[in-house]
Amino acid sequence: MTRLFSIILLAFISTIGANAKNNATTDSVNSVIANCAIDSRSFLLQATHMSYAGRDYQVLPATNYISVSGDNVIIQVSPQGAPEIPGTLTQSGTITRWKEKTRKNGDREIDFKIKSLSRVINVNILIYKGSNEGVAMVDGPSKIYLTGTIGKFIKGKVVEGFVRP
Repeated sequence: MTRLFSIILLAFISTIGANAKNNATTDSVNSVIANCAIDSRSFLLQATHMSYAGRDYQVLPATNYISVSGDNVIIQVSPQGAPEIPGTLTQSGTITRWKEKTRKNGDREIDFKIKSLSRVINVNILIYKGSNEGVAMVDGPSKIYLTGTIGKFIKGKVVEGFVRP
């Protein structure tokens, strides 16, 4: 009985180790994909959490995102995933400034400015080293923080609301 328990325990521990190794490999691959997408300026940050006016929201990634394709950007922020709720922002524009730096700890920071017909918005995105996860600060009429994952921009992966010029 003790021997059977030992075998089961060893099998369980090796499974945990294998899962940890698979998770590390997945994180590494996702990190490479995110960084390549950013390098090519064709990426999508899909948020699962948002902070606005001191309140935190869980949000839907399909309706809360920053999409960059070349110099064109669309930012959509919709608390509770509903585009009709007041406070929703859907803004398109052109990148007029783009700066990148790598922090001492390996995190990557991208800072860019978007100009549209009606306003200027500053965006700062921090991508954590070895991951595709990051946080973006959108500084327009007010500051909004989006936390989520970054990947290659794929048209049709998000739902776009009414875009303000």
